[in-house]
Amino acid sequence: MNNSGTVRNALVEYLRVYSALDLRSICERLQIPCNNDLEPMHSKAIYLKSGINKMKDKEIIELVKAIVSDNDCPDLIEKIDRYLEEELFEITTITRRKILNWLSEQIDLEGELRIDKFLNRVWNLENMPSVYGEINREEDILRHMVRNNDLTYKELLEDVLKVIYVSDNTFKRFMEELVYPDVHNTERQKEYVKVLNSYLKDDGYSLYCSNYVSGNPVFTLQKNVRGVGNEVKNIIFAGIGGKPDIVLEDSLSNTIKLVENGVDCLIYNQPISVNGLKWNELVTWWGNADEYTEKDADRLFGRLIKSMDSSPEKNFMWVYYQCFVKDRNKPELPALIPQVYCHYDPKSAKMRNGAVYVHQRMDFLMLFSDRERVVIEIDGVQHYSEEQELDILINGSANNIKKHIASTKKYAEMVEDDRKLKLYGYNVFRFGGYEFMKEQLPKKKIIGFFEELFKLYGVQV
Repeated sequence: MNNSGTVRNALVEYLRVYSALDLRSICERLQIPCNNDLEPMHSKAIYLKSGINKMKDKEIIELVKAIVSDNDCPDLIEKIDRYLEEELFEITTITRRKILNWLSEQIDLEGELRIDKFLNRVWNLENMPSVYGEINREEDILRHMVRNNDLTYKELLEDVLKVIYVSDNTFKRFMEELVYPDVHNTERQKEYVKVLNSYLKDDGYSLYCSNYVSGNPVFTLQKNVRGVGNEVKNIIFAGIGGKPDIVLEDSLSNTIKLVENGVDCLIYNQPISVNGLKWNELVTWWGNADEYTEKDADRLFGRLIKSMDSSPEKNFMWVYYQCFVKDRNKPELPALIPQVYCHYDPKSAKMRNGAVYVHQRMDFLMLFSDRERVVIEIDGVQHYSEEQELDILINGSANNIKKHIASTKKYAEMVEDDRKLKLYGYNVFRFGGYEFMKEQLPKKKIIGFFEELFKLYGVQV
């Protein structure tokens, strides 16, 4: 820890505001080893220094963290933050400053509410001392932002509230209130969530839809625990014909090139936003257009269908496109991407003396964010059985027939592949081909699956 003396002196100044009668119990709770032979009533500073100066630098850092977790103390943190070698907050001051700079440029921070009413959802302004010599912090805001207009958002956030240095809990509440449905209309709420998440993701946090009020999403700031650690570089999908021949055109930047059968594959190499990849984004990219059109959407759907061999896969894709994207008019839903190369081995299984990657392609992929990836597999008989030729006597005559025999080897390969994907952070869902037989009501089952999946990821349908 740099400038240890400065940090220790700042702690003494902060703690000495407490009553001498309470100081002994406060120090015991914070595990400050003060000299009990000293009397806080005689000198609070000497009493505090007797304990704080005994503590190691590591213990001082833990003391600061304990104080911050108890209550907001932005004045203290502002003095010492730059001297601490470890981050005091889960959402760092660097990220907070970026967010506050963006908020300072907006014209509707408080949205539909009056500024003091909005801020009182997070802070108890009435009980906070004035910055400008008024009765309290609430009166500061009323005088300078309601009755008059001589205080900017930047001054409010940095000087009056010192949001950069408040506790994580207070900062999280502030983020959640900014995007609460009665503060901003739907479009502005979406924009706020998108921008805030673009900054928060660097610290492993995101605003997730956790509930709905009157059909409007309610967001909660949570640590990202789901998803894949690495960002998406390329999506190679919907191949028609042979296996693509892929080379690294620039290995330093991980730029790939399809040198054979590439014309028969689609490759999406645009950045994936914190909100994932939406169907309308995929359509506008494919159509090389400025805006989404149903004509381009229908054309892309037709192209994707051509890449699928099995009827269950085509049925699955059709239900999603027809019943969700079209019938519900929801082109902003996540794109359902078919035949996506996940594992890739340029050599054949024969050349490898046995396949290195058994299942190189995913049947379907959905990106709910830049980290949250869902794989959907439609398992046909080839996933769990092997075709064998059998000689059978029928009416006294020998007949050679082909029959699928259950294979424990095939099944083991499939579940091993599942484990790998899940350990990488993918969420894998499997359907059996039998589920797509007419008597099993596949359409109803597919619709029910997507409704539950969207509920799981906080997507409103």
